[in-house]
Amino acid sequence: MKTLFLLLALTVVSSQAWSFSGYGHRLICRTAQQALPAEVAQQLNTIARQGGVKNFADLCAWPDQIRKKSEFKHTKTWHYINVSRKAERVSAGDCGRQGCVTEALLQQWQLLKQQPQNWQALAFVGHFIGDVHQPMHVSYSDDLGGNRLRLQFDGERTNLHQYWDGRLLQYQPQTLAPVRLTSRSTSLPVYNWASESLQITRQIYRQPHKNITAGSELHQQHVTIWNQQASLAAQRLANVLNGLYRGSND
Repeated sequence: MKTLFLLLALTVVSSQAWSFSGYGHRLICRTAQQALPAEVAQQLNTIARQGGVKNFADLCAWPDQIRKKSEFKHTKTWHYINVSRKAERVSAGDCGRQGCVTEALLQQWQLLKQQPQNWQALAFVGHFIGDVHQPMHVSYSDDLGGNRLRLQFDGERTNLHQYWDGRLLQYQPQTLAPVRLTSRSTSLPVYNWASESLQITRQIYRQPHKNITAGSELHQQHVTIWNQQASLAAQRLANVLNGLYRGSND
């Protein structure tokens, strides 16, 4: 638990924000991009503009924005993977017939390696690396990823998934500490990453959740985990994008 709740360096900013929703995905992708060589960072923005957005960070929020459109409804299940409560690791066998975050990430990554200028593939990769590090997106089937676990957050009714995916940082938005490039690999050990998130999910479910207040120790533990996972997602995203794009700029 000491490792799980290890405090990462963070700075509080003044505006209201949300967790692994649009705010969180933009923050992860922006942090990853800032670690990249200037020419690679600029290339990501150029690709992003093909999708009608200003920069790579905005592109990473796009997969959530299009899920209700008829042509993209099939991507709804791509954002998560659920397992049994007895599971201690995540495997390909846990992916449903309609797809899941781990397989979708691998498929979009393969597409991006074949077509590095494909803005949709880049959007999905940036987004899904964030999702696979969000514990409630790697959670339990019988609870629909925390959607059935009701709780009160500062007196308002919500559930564990919404708390993690939309309310967690409502009163204390974050900025992530800079990450450093550690490799130029183009391999994605997505099931190892998902299994790490599952272990965090298992710890989260051991905590009481009927009533959480913004100033409580339990809430701060969740915020700390959020920062830990978001920073890890940013570092891993930076590494794989560096591996893919830097070679073409050397």
